[in-house]
Amino acid sequence: MRLPALLLALGAVAVSSAQTFVGPGLPAASYYGGVMFDVKNETAGDLLLTGRFQLATNWNQDGTYRAYVKNGTYVGSQSTAGAWTLLGEATTNGTGMNSLFNFNAGATKVLGAGQTAGIAIFHVGGSGIDVGNGAVGYRSGTGSFSDGLLTVTTGAAKQYGTATDDFANLTFNNRTFAGAVEYAAVPEPATLALLASGLALIIRRRRR
Repeated sequence: MRLPALLLALGAVAVSSAQTFVGPGLPAASYYGGVMFDVKNETAGDLLLTGRFQLATNWNQDGTYRAYVKNGTYVGSQSTAGAWTLLGEATTNGTGMNSLFNFNAGATKVLGAGQTAGIAIFHVGGSGIDVGNGAVGYRSGTGSFSDGLLTVTTGAAKQYGTATDDFANLTFNNRTFAGAVEYAAVPEPATLALLASGLALIIRRRRR
């Protein structure tokens, strides 16, 4: 195997072969300022929350979205901005009513074995903000959605926040966000060490 091909193969293993979206998905029945839900790592190893989400909006033009994360459940912190850490924000185009688009917050979080994290996602700007276009989609009711590795438990919806506090306004409990969360398994240290040693050996042989 040539070295570039080997590097590609090792890189594929290093991200545990697959980044996977899991979550409630469509349909969305309503659209408002934001959503909250929990994610739980069901495995015995680490999972990486990639910062990428699938969201539903009612808008096919640009919107700005912001994502937050906290250790432990979102429950009890629905209106407490200080309990949350900003993952990031991005401006991207929606794809029209009741369809999914990708939102990348631009940062990651490692979720340890058995750990739960709260996620909050808000629509905070863009050309449609004044009339609520681009709002985040959800539906009534709650539930758990799992692929056996990551479980998404819903949830709540939020009214639009203020200019200085995304969490400030009303919370609507018993709501399910219409989207999904992307994650990837994190290789164990022993696996990474084995890959690194194998790569180093191949490089030494090629230099001879």
